[in-house]
Amino acid sequence: MGRIVAVLDEETALGFRLAGLEVRKADTVEELVRQVELLLNEKDVRIVILDEDRVRRIPERLERRLEDSVAPIFLPIPTLRRWEGEIPPEEYAARLIRRAIGYQIKIKR
Repeated sequence: MGRIVAVLDEETALGFRLAGLEVRKADTVEELVRQVELLLNEKDVRIVILDEDRVRRIPERLERRLEDSVAPIFLPIPTLRRWEGEIPPEEYAARLIRRAIGYQIKIKR
C-alpha cells in the first residue's frame, strides 16, 4: 500500500499531522520544490497534498510534470490562509470545476 504525504506550511500541516498523515514542512516555494523533487523519486508515495498558492509559483516545467504525474498524484489544496476572506467558497468551487471539466458554471443559492 502506498503512502500519502502532505507538503505544507507548519500551520496547515498541523491538521494533517493530527489525522495521521506524513507531513513535510515547506514554508517557502523553494522548500516545496525541493520536497516535490524528492517525492517524485519515492516509489511508495501515491498521493502528495500541496499548498495550492505555492504550486502556482513553482517553475512551469515542474508544474507540468506534476500535472502529468500518475504516481504519485499531486493534489493542490487551498490552505488556511486562502480561506481567510480571499475568495468566497462558491467562487473557489466554480474555479475547480471549470479547471476540471473545461466549462464555466454559475453557482446559485
